[in-house]
Amino acid sequence: IQSGESVNSHHNVKDTKLDQSPDVDVLFCLAAGSEKELSNCIFEFDNGRQKHRRWKVDMRPKRFYMFSSEIPRYVTRNKSKDFIVNLSLHFQIL
Repeated sequence: IQSGESVNSHHNVKDTKLDQSPDVDVLFCLAAGSEKELSNCIFEFDNGRQKHRRWKVDMRPKRFYMFSSEIPRYVTRNKSKDFIVNLSLHFQIL
């Protein structure tokens, strides 16, 4: 993610092909800019008692973030001059 850019809210469930959708997503942060200017991954919940709730995690290098692929999330604006580099992995439970 370049300086000043962000990632829009999304999930990885294919609504028309549920059997081909991943069950679990993993973000592995390789580079995140300076410690003072970390971007966040915001998870959005929209069910039951969790409706309209958000959960924020700092995008720190060398950390894995594993979550259900049906949870919408976005990455906040990169305030650093450096790139944010994340690997996005998707897994299906067989």
